[in-house]
Amino acid sequence: GITNLHNEHVYADENPHACKVTHSQHEFKINVWAGIVDTFIVGPVILPRRLNGDSYLQHIQNTVPDLLDDVPLELRGNMWFMHDGAPPHFTVAVRNFLHQEYPNKWIGRGHGAP
Repeated sequence: GITNLHNEHVYADENPHACKVTHSQHEFKINVWAGIVDTFIVGPVILPRRLNGDSYLQHIQNTVPDLLDDVPLELRGNMWFMHDGAPPHFTVAVRNFLHQEYPNKWIGRGHGAP
């Protein structure tokens, strides 16, 4: 895999010159969705490698509600939905769904909390 070596330190009794592979022939990617609601961790869920608006919409319509079952209703009623501005997160269908399910309670591309 690929590792960020910026803060990595190796302490060894026998071999202080640890061998590190710094390049990989193949690119490794993984899309993970997770949420935090108060003290509850929601997920994580591995999303498709090639995420698009349709697959993301399916995720937030079908998977997220099931994941929130363990979060108490009073917390769900006060929670906000936040994601970054990745293109799959900002399709018209996704925005319409978020406007319907989280009216004035979702944060996306370039938008802060109202």
